Amino acid sequence: MSTLPFNLDTEISKFRAYAGNISACGQITFAGPDILKFTPNRPLKKLKAGFLALVHGNEVIGLPILNTLIDNLLNGVLAVDFEILFGLGNLPAAYADKRFLSTDLNRCFGPTPIDSTEEKRAREIEQYLLNEVDYLIDLHQTVQASQNPFFIFQYSSPNCFSHLNLMNTKFPVVLQFDNIGDSQGLSTDEYLRGRGRFGVALELGQIGVTKEKFNDGLSVCTNFIKNLNQYENYEQLNVPYTGKMNFPLFEISERLLAPEDNSTLDPIWSNFTKFEKGDTLGMSPAGPVRAPRSGCVLFPKINQTLSKGQNMFFICSELIQRDMFAQDRADIFRMHNSSIHSVK
Repeated sequence: MSTLPFNLDTEISKFRAYAGNISACGQITFAGPDILKFTPNRPLKKLKAGFLALVHGNEVIGLPILNTLIDNLLNGVLAVDFEILFGLGNLPAAYADKRFLSTDLNRCFGPTPIDSTEEKRAREIEQYLLNEVDYLIDLHQTVQASQNPFFIFQYSSPNCFSHLNLMNTKFPVVLQFDNIGDSQGLSTDEYLRGRGRFGVALELGQIGVTKEKFNDGLSVCTNFIKNLNQYENYEQLNVPYTGKMNFPLFEISERLLAPEDNSTLDPIWSNFTKFEKGDTLGMSPAGPVRAPRSGCVLFPKINQTLSKGQNMFFICSELIQRDMFAQDRADIFRMHNSSIHSVK
């Protein structure tokens, strides 16, 4: 992979400097603190889209993607008939090159009991971005390597795929059937779901800035904007999808838990690596940790010593796209009664 030149200060300054820009295609204004709005010089449709970067401070690839999208809107490379909002999440954590400082911002949306820097930022993002948009793509990256970018969100109904097909043509999609958030707070997509709107996290590979990751993210966001521009309002799209998806589909089926204190996961595992039932996945004082079933890895915790009961990784299973929305689809889209929470 080729490294893309990146400077955090430069990119943040560029983002902020867009406010007040007016072109023949539209204008950029501040919608809120570090949240921008593009309003086209065309009759507006009853749609609003949003893009969010730096929700986790050290996942920076989304920032140059947002800046490029804004450039393309002002220059007419992208022509739209609806407003688009762009937001930056946890800037203090970004400057510190950390995921977060006090509290995971992606667990701070909705009612939260914590009075932290991240919780206060969540209120601003809710007010000026999440409460305004019909759609949100939340740009993230993974701690460990990924074989490819992927989408992840909480499944609620077949309508999700009508929305998702606006964005995605090839990358895997991971469905989570349990709550993404926890008692601390919600993720961005779960917050949008509570508003009756659609949000999704797009994971653009391992932390770091490369040309390939940038191009993948920009392609998804551009494709989404172009496809969304064909519709008049959210209700027109909020219908069950009955076709075949053109991308692999996975579900989070269970967690692999550390069986003993001082358990470790083998360092070979990365996101979407496949394994078979009985394969050795790691070690514990009691012996090898073996796969309870076949599947693939999601969010592995390698290079860590884990305590008993800690999550080693999430086990994903590929879903067969047969009769996805038939009456008997309960064997595929089943609502788990487990305690899977906070996967990202």
